[in-house]
Amino acid sequence: LPIIACSIINYSLHNGICVETTSAFVAYGYFKIAYGKYEEGCYWGNVVYQILKGASPQTVATLQTDIMCTWYISIYYHPFRELAFRLSKVYEQSMSLGYVEMALNSLRFSLQLSIYA
Repeated sequence: LPIIACSIINYSLHNGICVETTSAFVAYGYFKIAYGKYEEGCYWGNVVYQILKGASPQTVATLQTDIMCTWYISIYYHPFRELAFRLSKVYEQSMSLGYVEMALNSLRFSLQLSIYA
């Protein structure tokens, strides 16, 4: 998976970054954290959030990437209450767009974090 993420990132940096490539940035940041480079993982998580902030329409890709980045990277850096609130907003957006499975996943993660907040 790290090799695939790196090749997608390399391709994106040469040809232009789009919302669909943010999942590769999440995977890369997660593997940086797994190898003990927490600051670099945080950097790539912030890159993902900046790309998602610039994306105007909420699609399956943006919402799923938001959940992945929150659950796999931001959990190391941000308070659980803040992350639970973020995931509850993803839940509301997913339900309004009709993405029920994604909404339930984000609600489950939000409730898990709320227990410890």
